[in-house]
Amino acid sequence: MKTHVTMNSCGHVAIGRHVLRFALLLGAHGLMATWAHAQSPGTLRLFIDPGHEFVFVLDGKHKMQQREVTLPGGPHRFQFWAPTRRIVDTTLAVFPDRTVDFKLRLPFSTEYLDYQLRMDEFRKNRMLNRALPLGLTGISAVVSAVYFSKYKKTHDQLQEDVDQYRTLTSPGAITQLKEETMPAHQDDFDKAERNFFISLGVTGALAVASTYLYVKSSKLQVPVFEDKERIKFNGLAWVPDGRGGYWAGGLTINLAAR
Repeated sequence: MKTHVTMNSCGHVAIGRHVLRFALLLGAHGLMATWAHAQSPGTLRLFIDPGHEFVFVLDGKHKMQQREVTLPGGPHRFQFWAPTRRIVDTTLAVFPDRTVDFKLRLPFSTEYLDYQLRMDEFRKNRMLNRALPLGLTGISAVVSAVYFSKYKKTHDQLQEDVDQYRTLTSPGAITQLKEETMPAHQDDFDKAERNFFISLGVTGALAVASTYLYVKSSKLQVPVFEDKERIKFNGLAWVPDGRGGYWAGGLTINLAAR
């Protein structure tokens, strides 16, 4: 006895539908598994220079300051900043169930480099107007003290000659003292006196000039550092204030383009 199975076109269509439905369910299950895996968290360890001051904005929403973040897998936008440094804007990939190290040295901002140059110029001007004149005045005062010592010594020597002239009784000794010794000592005294008063005048003039320059230098404006990158960075996320808060924009550096 033979059994014949006959299938018409409607049966073919029914089987085809079941196969298609099964394939779609299988594909959807695979997509959901892939999506779930992509959403698995991963960890980024941040090694940023300077390490004790850096701050970052995550995905344009959250301002944070920490060395390690755990995030869902996928790309995340980071905008790093630290005082005196430029903002670095970059995208980092987070891999599910993995820990990745990221190292970055934030470059100094243009404003800070300019501030450093202006501070160097300010210090040089202050040194020229204060330290140098005061140093020259001090040296001149030491020279004046040396000349005063010679002046006093020659004065005392000349006074001794006068005292000897009054007490000597030998005509020969008196003649030698009067015609040779005293004139020589008088010349030494005149020279020492002239040098002392010249050095004293120079010291006085330097003291006056030093005082004038010191007062003048006190009027020099100390350079002020305006951290414009801080203003930009504060505008990258919501900043609360007494009236509720505000949003602001900021320019950044695309690390991937450098």
